[in-house]
Amino acid sequence: MSKTTARLKYALLTLAILLVTSAPASAEEDSDQVLIEYFHKPQCKSCGQYVNSEGFDQLIQKLKNEYGTKIYIDWLDVNYQEILERLIAYNISLTPAVVFNREFRLVRGDITMDSLREAVDALLADR
Repeated sequence: MSKTTARLKYALLTLAILLVTSAPASAEEDSDQVLIEYFHKPQCKSCGQYVNSEGFDQLIQKLKNEYGTKIYIDWLDVNYQEILERLIAYNISLTPAVVFNREFRLVRGDITMDSLREAVDALLADR
């Protein structure tokens, strides 16, 4: 395969990923809600088990319990290729990762209950 062909394939793949990630994540997504894309591996020790007394999965669930219908959480398992490609389209290579309204990102060590609340509160205030 020539370099030009490889670059063209890469450009087309990137364009396809961008088109997919710019589409609504779900029919349930509401424009008044903050969209939270939570990229994780369910069997990951950091995601599902205890880190600083709470696992990341538990933090995300706690956030949902606190904010209810003000947020929509899309739980995304990066073990699936299309989800992994979506994560890569955000230029993120680590999990767990949280993307808010397809823009603001928190990755691994930056994910705390305080940082999650701050991001959601700021986005809700902008509405």
